[in-house]
Parts: sequence; C-alpha cells; structure tokens
Amino acid sequence: MKNAKQTQPNEEQFLGLLEKKTELLDRLGNALRSARTDLAAFDLNAIEEGISEQERLCGQIRTLDAEVDIVQRRCAGLGQAGGKIEEERMRPVIERLARTQAEVQALNHSHEELLRKSRRTVNVLLNSFSAFAMTYAAPPQEANAGPGAVTR
Repeated sequence: MKNAKQTQPNEEQFLGLLEKKTELLDRLGNALRSARTDLAAFDLNAIEEGISEQERLCGQIRTLDAEVDIVQRRCAGLGQAGGKIEEERMRPVIERLARTQAEVQALNHSHEELLRKSRRTVNVLLNSFSAFAMTYAAPPQEANAGPGAVTR
C-alpha cells in the first residue's frame, strides 16, 4: 500500500508537467502566429520582442522536458505500470499534447518558409538598391560653393 501512495504524487506531477508543456506549446503557437503578422507589417520592434518570447518559451519547454524525463524515470523505477484509472486520466492530456505539438510543428514549418521568402525578398531589394544606388544618390556639392550658395 505504501508503494501505491508513493507513485500517486509522481503520477500527479507527471500529469501536471504534461499539462504545463501543453500550455507552453500553446503560447509558442500564439507567438508564431503573431510573428507572421509582425513580419508582414515589418514591425521590427515587435519582431525582436517576438523572437525573445519564442526563445524564452523554448527554454522553458526544454527545462520542462528535463523534468518530465526525471519524473518518468522515477515512476518507472517505482514499478508503476499505470492502471486503467490512471490511463483514463492520462489519455486526454496526452492526446491534447500531441495535437498541440503537431500544430506548433506546422506553424514552425510555415514560419520557417515565411522567413526564407522574406530573406529572398530582402536580398532582391538590396541587390536592386545596389544596382541603382548612383541613380538615387544625392547630387555632389560644388567645391567652390559655400554655405547658402545656390547651385544649379
């Protein structure tokens, strides 16, 4: 009976960690959706803030994954095979996590493609600017012209 009581907190902790990971992945998905809008609006401040948010969330997810691994090993070490009751509680959490992971993976792929296309666009614009730089350059000042002198 004591062994069953020991596994219960680990099972609850494991379930809580999976729910927390799902929440963080949801937030990462929202950050990726916002990034699309920020890139389209060319809002550099929002893009930088979004990148920081994405990095922060990814760091939290990595930390959480390490915790999940520890708890999972602890549960396995205690011989917890997971009864039907626990499986019934765990299944919806795991299914939601899997759906969220798939959604974030698709958003990430879409975001990568958008960044790739944006990079190409910026490169084309830079090449065009370089080719026509002299056309748009300010006219040279005359050497003899002083301040306030009128030039033609």
